Amino acid sequence: MIRSILFSAAMLLVLTGCNDQQQHQQARSEPVYSKQFRQEAATVIISASSTNIPASGKILLILDVHAPADSTVTFPALDEQIGTFTIIDGYSEPVQLLENGKLLYRRAWTIAPSQPGTTILEPIEILVGSATVTTEPITVEVTSTLPPDLEALTIRDIAPPIERLPQQETKRRMLLLISLLAVLAAGAVLIRNALRRKPEPPPLPPHEAALLALEHLPADPTDRIHALSAILNSYLEQRYNLPLAGKTLDETLPLLPEAYRDELTEFLTTCQQVRFSNKVPEGFAEQACKTVTDFVEKTREDKCA
Repeated sequence: MIRSILFSAAMLLVLTGCNDQQQHQQARSEPVYSKQFRQEAATVIISASSTNIPASGKILLILDVHAPADSTVTFPALDEQIGTFTIIDGYSEPVQLLENGKLLYRRAWTIAPSQPGTTILEPIEILVGSATVTTEPITVEVTSTLPPDLEALTIRDIAPPIERLPQQETKRRMLLLISLLAVLAAGAVLIRNALRRKPEPPPLPPHEAALLALEHLPADPTDRIHALSAILNSYLEQRYNLPLAGKTLDETLPLLPEAYRDELTEFLTTCQQVRFSNKVPEGFAEQACKTVTDFVEKTREDKCA
């Protein structure tokens, strides 16, 4: 009798687990959003389980990369955030061999919104060999779970004022006087501090700011390359008034000054490869510092756009 009960319970657990697994696979195999991007021999497919969720909902985001067998695939380091979404879970699947001879790399994240409204999932960059594949932004509608009339003003009946006793009136006047004196004292302190405050120094010229930053580079080679890339981008933005913030490398290169575009392309491309792989070619850290320093010195007299 006991064995029969235990056997029935075990079978029920197995069937329930299989059913949950089938439902998960079905949900994952039928995303609401799916789009593929190609660059050279690499193909990236990004899919989202939904693009319209409540504020308490979740989205399963999956990246599939079809890469040649001899290519190195580098995914971006997504720690806690994808745009305004918080990463609450993530996993990687074993690499699979496809029928066409390519390898399938899969990464998945479960993300949750931080606020209601229209939210944009920013593009994601994947490095496949020497090619960079960039996805497109995904628009997600997050619906608030609060009642729609929560902020509506409800006017209620107002009770007539209660007459104060003489002692209460005297106390009220004293409190008003003390409050007025406190406001006057605070105003006097603010005025005194404003008069004593020294004027802020004018901002440094672009080349001086860049050269000063180059004197405080980190010792670690990988961190140094990241810092040099940031210093160069900041200098280019200020010297030539270029809108480089938030742009990918493919978007940045056409904006560079034509006179220096060729010499900067190879340097910025190598910096991006280091950023993705965390591997610094031998001697590149020292050469990169010299490259940035020489470029700043050479262009310090260029007129700002």
